[in-house]
Amino acid sequence: MDRRRFLKILGAAAGAGGLVYAGLRAVNSINHTQEGASVSDFIEAWGRYRIIVYEKNGYYYAIDWHGLRICVNSNTACIQEALNYIGNDCLSRGGNCRVSLLIKPGTYEVNESIDFREAFPPYASYYNYLNVVSEPGSIIQPSPYFPTRRNSALVILSPSSGSQIYFSRINLPYINASMYAVNNINGLVMSQVNDSVIDIPGVSYSSNIGVLINEGGNPNEYPNISGLPAAGFFNNLITIGLLTFNKVGLATIGNNETPLGVQANTFFIQHIYGNNVGIILDMTGSMPNGGSMWNQIMINVIEHNSNLGILDNSGGNIFRINNANTNPPNSDYVESSNVILGSYVIGYLSDGYTLRRGLSKVINLWG
Repeated sequence: MDRRRFLKILGAAAGAGGLVYAGLRAVNSINHTQEGASVSDFIEAWGRYRIIVYEKNGYYYAIDWHGLRICVNSNTACIQEALNYIGNDCLSRGGNCRVSLLIKPGTYEVNESIDFREAFPPYASYYNYLNVVSEPGSIIQPSPYFPTRRNSALVILSPSSGSQIYFSRINLPYINASMYAVNNINGLVMSQVNDSVIDIPGVSYSSNIGVLINEGGNPNEYPNISGLPAAGFFNNLITIGLLTFNKVGLATIGNNETPLGVQANTFFIQHIYGNNVGIILDMTGSMPNGGSMWNQIMINVIEHNSNLGILDNSGGNIFRINNANTNPPNSDYVESSNVILGSYVIGYLSDGYTLRRGLSKVINLWG
């Protein structure tokens, strides 16, 4: 399978504003269990076999492509049930996913985490071609009954330990973590997704971490999200619209269980707003050789009311910052703790931006 060809197809679709596949052949059936099925076969299947989740008059529904209901209301607003249905179909085809998920506009209040691990168990080593499409206006938020224990998360994007998600396009709803759950909740946790395109319209006001990427699945580092795969997060294209937070915006957690980490990814972040640390790579600092390396992180706007930092405990990354302003002056910083393999910073940096140790090169486009 040509990974670059598949990512190019997905990237073109994302650039067109969604999954619009013109000129696809109309066929009656596709045998996805046959090895060597083309990428276009699976893309065509995404349009033909689809589970739709929608909200109407305060009730949540999931229906299949025949119009049959597979869920009416649930603790996860029928999103988990739809994912479980899709995961079972993936397993029946040796891990190749034929059925896509479409989430219609609406506010989906959940009493439990939406957990991809439940839908994608370790019975298949790889889950390929997973397709999740969330239309603009779809929002996931906790209900008053959502558990607020430490390190709970609204969405967990990871297969079960022993599996990986490959060659996929996952467009999540907007994640609103600011309702009801105070002091404890995280927005999105990800692990073991590779060679894929991930779109996140936004994560708002998570009191702990907005977007957390677990490098090695160490349950001791994330006690209530145990069982994450002991492997990394590679070669993905991740777009994040608005990222607001009270503690940390985007973080990766490293550990010594595996040499794999968060590597060779490209992040596009439109707008960061917060009052603490914007980005921390290798939050625990426990990867001696660097677990979050060779990533490119592009940020359009950083805006806030107090200090906002970018801390890189791995090194070897590139930060491209389009508009960084400090308020109050001299309150922001970029730092790489790896003084041997520092990171690059390129962008329009205001005079009050502090550039701390470990940076290999800083290019301030203001001159």
